[in-house]
Amino acid sequence: AVHDRRGRPLVILDGQGPGKPEQLIRRLGRGTYRLGVFAKGGPGTAAPYTLRVERTTLTEREPSREEIRAAVRRGLAWLAANQEEDGSWEAGLGVPGVTGLALMAFSGEDLDEFRGNADRAAAFFKSSFVRPGSFPRSETREAAFGGSLVGSSPRAHFLYEQAIAVLALAEYAHARKDGEARGMVEAGLKLLLRSQNTPAKPKSLRGPVPEKAKGHGGWRYRPEEPASDLSVSGWCLIAVIAAGEAGFSVPERVRRDYMAFCRRCFSEEDGAYAYLPGGRVTNTTNAVGVLTTLLCEGGDCPMMRRGLRRIRNEFPNWEVEGRRGGYPFYYWYYASRAMYVAGGDYWKQWQGAIAPLLLEHQKEDGSWDAAQREEKVGRAYVTSLAVLILELCGGHPPAYLKGLDLKVETYPCPRFVEDIEELVDRAARDGRSKEDLIRAIRDLLDRYHGE
Repeated sequence: AVHDRRGRPLVILDGQGPGKPEQLIRRLGRGTYRLGVFAKGGPGTAAPYTLRVERTTLTEREPSREEIRAAVRRGLAWLAANQEEDGSWEAGLGVPGVTGLALMAFSGEDLDEFRGNADRAAAFFKSSFVRPGSFPRSETREAAFGGSLVGSSPRAHFLYEQAIAVLALAEYAHARKDGEARGMVEAGLKLLLRSQNTPAKPKSLRGPVPEKAKGHGGWRYRPEEPASDLSVSGWCLIAVIAAGEAGFSVPERVRRDYMAFCRRCFSEEDGAYAYLPGGRVTNTTNAVGVLTTLLCEGGDCPMMRRGLRRIRNEFPNWEVEGRRGGYPFYYWYYASRAMYVAGGDYWKQWQGAIAPLLLEHQKEDGSWDAAQREEKVGRAYVTSLAVLILELCGGHPPAYLKGLDLKVETYPCPRFVEDIEELVDRAARDGRSKEDLIRAIRDLLDRYHGE
């Protein structure tokens, strides 16, 4: 365990059993830390434990783009070999959602050999499409499922899968110039828009949802739910943004209302985004909040910067992430996109950590093993996410991320932030006055102004 000088735990590593090596990669600013080792043997006894602390050389062995592309090709080949006859992929739960992720993976690389797999995945959604006007005698079912890309079954994770399907088909329709798919995206987008918990939500979906409501601005599992959570809301918001970038009409209020909910999910105590307002913070929900805030408001949001710092401080780690919410690949997917948008050293350092980690753990057949709670979804799920991450590392971002230049790193630069934190810690330790601290910070400002 790593603790700060006040004894507060920063991160706990307990990912392996006795006799197995564990590795923790953690970015730490200058300062004093405590390392705690708990090596339990038999009853009442301690086991031998060797601890080595050193500077990481992780970014010095970053794989080349050729190596990354080869890993992507192997991953896509595994997905192609395991595609079902109807164009979907087997999953413990959420077949349409996993199929959407796989379709995005095939859309991320311009490889002619896999075009047929992408077309078959799109055909799966075409066969599941519920056309608007399909429920003329039921206003409620029409509002909830008219335009659904994943059928009309009210299963628990409906809006997760709808959002992923809209996101995947928006990219597919744009790349293939597929008019039928484009019409489906438009209908699917309208379903997402009317499902957002806002004053514009129709009565048939238990709307309107007033601005003062706890769930205002977000989405939940099903269209008629007035509550919201950041995980579902993140997928829906990004799907809406991607559709807007593809030329579909999206009201400006969608981002504004979403950000009202997203801000309520921010925990001042943890400096990160939680699953629900006042709820538990995980690495995954924090990455969702950081990415969506960047896409909605750019790089000037103080809350987003605190969340971004948390991602930057915690490198991806195969042995730790499962203990922080239980969905490591899900976290790495969102964190990779957040760091890519942040750019500069944020992306360089994260890319230097995530790419070798994924290449090291890729199986010979091209897939990746599921970890922790992701085992219930399956290998097609984690393999699709891993491929999507590596495509980003290889220089193939999705359309909605292309051309972004938010200049996050220039205001302020990470080194300046670390120096400020060191000054504050030193002032608290030495009992310096507020006036002395202000003068020292002004000196720093003068020094960094030219940079």
